[in-house]
Amino acid sequence: MANSPEFNDTREAFAPDYRRPLGLDSWQRVFNPENGALLGTEEMEDMPLFKRASAHDLATAAALESVRTIANPTTRYIAELALMSTISDQASRNDRYNVNPTTHDRIRERYGEDKYREIIFGTAPIPILAGVVADDDISVTSVELARHSHGSSWKIGEDVNKDTRKELFGSDMSAVSLSHAPHYKIKGFYDQAALIERKRKVVQLFGGEVVVVMRINMLIDQRCSDIPAHVSQLIDSERAELENRKSKDYDFSKENQILKDLLDKKYVRTPVDKKKQLDFLTPLQTGYYAYSIGKLAAEKQADHAAKQEKYEREAANRAYWSGQ
Repeated sequence: MANSPEFNDTREAFAPDYRRPLGLDSWQRVFNPENGALLGTEEMEDMPLFKRASAHDLATAAALESVRTIANPTTRYIAELALMSTISDQASRNDRYNVNPTTHDRIRERYGEDKYREIIFGTAPIPILAGVVADDDISVTSVELARHSHGSSWKIGEDVNKDTRKELFGSDMSAVSLSHAPHYKIKGFYDQAALIERKRKVVQLFGGEVVVVMRINMLIDQRCSDIPAHVSQLIDSERAELENRKSKDYDFSKENQILKDLLDKKYVRTPVDKKKQLDFLTPLQTGYYAYSIGKLAAEKQADHAAKQEKYEREAANRAYWSGQ
C-alpha cells in the first residue's frame, strides 16, 4: 500500500518541486534542471556536471519563483534572502548524516541501490522516508518528508497540508493525529523584518516511535502600518539579543506567546477563504519532517555526555597547570 501510485500522485501531477523534501544529501548535482527528475547513473554520464542541479538548487529556484508575485520589491527581496538562508541551513544540517559512511551503507543494504538513491536525494515516498527514521539499525534521527515554497499564497500552503496528510494517513504507518500546541520562534532578523517559524507536532507513526512536525515559515515586515506596535517592539528587542539567543538556556517563551496570541487562532488556523488581509505577514514555506523519539533522546544523551567529558577534561587541565 505504501508504494501505491495513489499516494504519490501529488508529487507527479504538479510541478517537479511540489512537496519535494531536501534529502539527506542535498548538494550533489544529480537532477535534471529542466524537469527535476532524478538522473540515473548512465544519464549522469551523458549530462555534464555543470548542467545538472542539486536538490538545494531546485529548492532555491522554486523558492525564488514563489515570491516573484510579491508586489513590494523590498519585501520580495527580504523574502528571497530569508528563503535562501532557510534552505541552505536545513540542507547543511543534513550533512551530519553524510560524514558517516555506515549510515549510507545501511540504507543501501536495507533498500537496494535504486531506493537508496531516492532516499538520500529526497525523491522517495513519505512511507519509505519515515521508515528510515523508524529503523533502529539506521542512524538517521530525522528526515524531511515534504516541503513547498508558496510565497504570499496561503491557498497553496493549504494544498500542501491536505496532500501531505493524505499520504501520511493513506499509507500503512499507523498514523494517529496529535493535538499539541504550536511553538513560534524568530529564526532570522533582517532590516525592519523578521523570519518567524511555527512548528507543531501533528502526527505520530509506527505506534508512537516517530513524530511528524509541521513547519511554516513566515515573514513579518515591520515597515507595514498594520503591524501591532508590541510585535515590532518584540522583534527589535530580540534583534538586540542576537548573540544571547545562541545560548541553550535562552528563554524563547515570551516571543512564542506573543506571536501565538497574535497569529494562531485568529489567523494561521483560520480557513483560507476567511483569512483577513495582513500586510505585515507573508507566508513563505510549509514543510513536514519526521523524527525518532528514541534516537533523538540518545543523541541528546550522547551530546550531554560529550560536553560533560569536555568540561571535566578542561577542569583537570586547569587544576594540573595551576599546581605547577
